[in-house]
Amino acid sequence: MTTPAKPGETIVIYGNGFGATSTQVVSGAISQSETLSPTPVITIGGIQANVRFAGLNVTPGEFQFNVDVPANVPDGDQPIIAAYNGVTTQVSALLAVHR
Repeated sequence: MTTPAKPGETIVIYGNGFGATSTQVVSGAISQSETLSPTPVITIGGIQANVRFAGLNVTPGEFQFNVDVPANVPDGDQPIIAAYNGVTTQVSALLAVHR
């Protein structure tokens, strides 16, 4: 069971394939925690969200994004899109939002 995101709260999103980080990672390292630079643009319901953190978490190859859900996002299933270095994620990803 999942709980919808609330406008104004911080959520954590995971993904892969975002590319090089600010510091090169060491091949074969057990853990990695470098950041993406520049910070990706993430929109929820077409509204730009504040990205608090964007980078690798301790799992090799897995990116973590700590994102504030915009306060003015309406209730419902809202598209969530990340744009980084001219490439965007699929437009079919949705985030359930409920006040």
